[in-house]
Amino acid sequence: MSRRVGRLRFLGTSAAAIGAALLPRVAGATVTLGPHKHGLNGLKLPLDQTIGLTSEVLDGPKWSLQANRGSVVFMNFFATWCPPCVHETSSFVAYAAHAPDNVAVVAMNVGDEDDLVRTWRKRFAVPYPICMDRRRIFAANINLSAYPTTLIFRPDGRLSCAFVGSMDDDDLETERLYAIDPART
Repeated sequence: MSRRVGRLRFLGTSAAAIGAALLPRVAGATVTLGPHKHGLNGLKLPLDQTIGLTSEVLDGPKWSLQANRGSVVFMNFFATWCPPCVHETSSFVAYAAHAPDNVAVVAMNVGDEDDLVRTWRKRFAVPYPICMDRRRIFAANINLSAYPTTLIFRPDGRLSCAFVGSMDDDDLETERLYAIDPART
């Protein structure tokens, strides 16, 4: 079973629940936590279900969360005009280069033209895939309201948290460890 949200496709047995959680016009149960590091921070996504997500990639094959099972996945939402995004991109590039094997980094550009994103990729020597939310459909459906925001997924495909704001090396490592073992403090 799959459900399409813009150019993104949610796959798997929980696709209907994911679609309900993502589409504001559809009633669906979502977990809403207060603004703290390991919460949803206002995003409309389920924390207790496996998420199957695929997306178009700039100049590349489709990217899928399913293909990254077994890894902690950092999905970083950014815009090329965003100063905090500029600040944190160097951290993500460095972290991706030195991260443990069980980590995957992917960016999600929201609303920029392809050529601007290509320039961004070249400027920062981004080695990881950049997914494209050209019409801002996915961002709107999950209630994304701040850049940068990073979704961190556990190795089993469940969402660990939505981190709003710039991440540095310490934040990346803390969130990786938390995604692996949520009992950590």
